[in-house]
Amino acid sequence: MNAFLHDLLNGNPLLLRSIAAMALAAVACGITGTYVVLRRESYAVGAVSHSLLGGIGLALLCAERWHLAWLTPWTGALVAALAVPLLLTWCTVRLKMRQDTVLSAIWALGMAIGLSCITAMRGYQPDLNSYLFGSILMIAPADLAVIAVLDILIAAGVLCWHKRFVALAFHQELLELRGLSVTTTQLILQLLVAMTVVILSQMVGVVLCIALLILPAAAAAALSRRIGAIMLFGALLSLLCCLLGVALSYDRLPCGLLLSPGATIVELAALCYFFAAAIYKVKKK
Repeated sequence: MNAFLHDLLNGNPLLLRSIAAMALAAVACGITGTYVVLRRESYAVGAVSHSLLGGIGLALLCAERWHLAWLTPWTGALVAALAVPLLLTWCTVRLKMRQDTVLSAIWALGMAIGLSCITAMRGYQPDLNSYLFGSILMIAPADLAVIAVLDILIAAGVLCWHKRFVALAFHQELLELRGLSVTTTQLILQLLVAMTVVILSQMVGVVLCIALLILPAAAAAALSRRIGAIMLFGALLSLLCCLLGVALSYDRLPCGLLLSPGATIVELAALCYFFAAAIYKVKKK
């Protein structure tokens, strides 16, 4: 903790970029996480997050084979994340396939493609830990710029479609009565969630981003029933968990353990959720 405060006060550029990324990610997390919790679609988020590994592996393989310097792993992750809602909509709406089965197939296929592409690389194979569990303290300026752009797109989408998203969560019939497409509204929301997953995957990794997206919003939903308040509290809880998680794992602990920032952030988010759920149960009595 002392080293964290020292580097923060002395303007360590790596730490400042990480904190800026945390703030931007918290905004997206609070907004889209609220819709996910209200619609109870955490399994869909898991399918999107794990499919990122397929995009990452494919981008690494293509960049190595054809020397495509512009094709970064996170570019592949973004393409894979945006492809999942499109594929899901096509399979469930056009082909009338069961959504849970399609999500399971996407989840498994994304992981399998990623592992196959990485093992097919010649020579040195990249370490998967940074992709699976995040590298929040290694945010580059280019990564921060991408996060900011995705944040703007998410905020713009919510400003334009918020009422439709609320109707989708509670009264889909209202959309149909107004002549609005439920499928299109759901697809737009899924694309915004996919962008948020890409943002969070750079911070806590492919495996853990589902927890950071859902748990702060779920904790906020246990304390409030107003959508605006849930978004605000969810964003604040997300930012608080990120800051405390990085601060606690910044130094080796006195007992000799070296914590993972991503895992510590998710553990704090889980504690917040269980604490909020306990308060809700007590208040309900």
